[in-house]
Amino acid sequence: MFRTRVGMNRQPHMYSIRDVPTNKHLKEKGISLVNKYAGIKSQIRELRDQEVALQEELELIEEAAIEHARRADVTNITGDEHMLRAKAEKVLKFPGSGDEWREKLEPVRKGCGDKGAGVNAECCASQRS
Repeated sequence: MFRTRVGMNRQPHMYSIRDVPTNKHLKEKGISLVNKYAGIKSQIRELRDQEVALQEELELIEEAAIEHARRADVTNITGDEHMLRAKAEKVLKFPGSGDEWREKLEPVRKGCGDKGAGVNAECCASQRS
């Protein structure tokens, strides 16, 4: 038996008793446990591999949808039950602290001096020229 409090009231008399579910595998032999464990771990790996493949396929479809929207000069592409919105915007993205390209960016960033604490587009443009 396991006791839990019910509700937000913290008075000691507010208890409810419920049964803790029993582990259905406790009576199984070791070899059976190992085989089931290995089988489930294998299924999890397969599902992760499938996820990676699906993400790659999704990226290809996204790229094709963006190109379709650009050629058709539209921002929305409507399917049977869903709609994709393709929006073009310029976004500056700088390498993170663990990125190998960050080392190449540091001299540019330090060359900006008092122009601000962060790196901005004007600073980078002036460093290239």
